[in-house]
Formats: sequence, structure tokens, C-alpha cells
Amino acid sequence: MKVKTLFSLVFLAGFVILTSNIFSQETKTSKKVLDAFINATTKSTGEPVPGAEIVVELAPQKTTTKTAAGPDGNMEIVGLGFEKKLKYKSNEKGEFSFSLPIEQFKKLPEEFHLKLTINPEDPDKFPVETNTVVLKVKKAYGPKLEFIVTYQQPKERGNKGSFMVNTKAYG
Repeated sequence: MKVKTLFSLVFLAGFVILTSNIFSQETKTSKKVLDAFINATTKSTGEPVPGAEIVVELAPQKTTTKTAAGPDGNMEIVGLGFEKKLKYKSNEKGEFSFSLPIEQFKKLPEEFHLKLTINPEDPDKFPVETNTVVLKVKKAYGPKLEFIVTYQQPKERGNKGSFMVNTKAYG
């Protein structure tokens, strides 16, 4: 009787250990599916846009401008001093930066919008619907502003992607 009970317990313990190992084994297919899920949910699918020419300008917003009499008596609009378009190039990581002169920087509101026009070196490699991005920037991160330009692949085959621009201050 003791032998039969002992044999039953050993058989039951072996069965439990064996079945737990069977169900816990990870196959290559399940690992690939898990890795794909992790990559899709945690990693950015954007790729840097190296060597792109970026044209920066102040985007129009609801601000009041002052008028003043010019030297010839005509009225002229006194703006923020950022009316000229600025051109920059991104590095191999898609990063670019620029500094605003202190006088211009002081005239900007606490939050302002920059319009960035992105012209990649190879437009065929980065097909997009529009190459313009408007970005809200906080004055607290200036006067030196640093950005990263990435290309977001289209979700469906045959569609065009989009450019994404993030400030390095936002992480």
C-alpha cells in the first residue's frame, strides 16, 4: 500500500512538473510576436532625417501689432522682429538648433508657434503629403532652441508618411 501511494505521489509530482514546463516553453514564433508587439508599442518608428534643409519662420497667431509712423511719415507695422525666414541643416541624427538674438527673444510671448518647412536631401526617400510642421514652443526653453526631425513611416503601404519635429527639451 505504501509503495502504491508513494508511486502515485511521484507520478503526480512528475505530471505537475512536466505540464508546467510544457506550457511555459517559449517558441521562436511566440518570441517574434512578442518582440513585434513590444517594438510597436514602446519604440518610435520614426527615422531621423539627416541633411535636411529646415526653413524656420514665426507662425501667424492671434497677436496685436503696433503701428508707428515711419521716417517718411507713412505707417509701418512694428512686428516681433522675426519676419525673416531662417534656414538651417539637420545633422546625421536629424538634429538642428538655433539661437534667437536676445532682443527678438524678449519680444516673443511665453508660448509661440514656429512654422518649419522641411526639405530633405532625398525627397524620394521621405515621401510626405506636406513638408510643413507648425510647432508650439515655450519661451522657457530659449533663446537656444534644439529640435529633432524624424520621418514617420506610413501605416499602410502606398501612402505617404509625415515629418515629426520634437524639441530636445521635451525629451
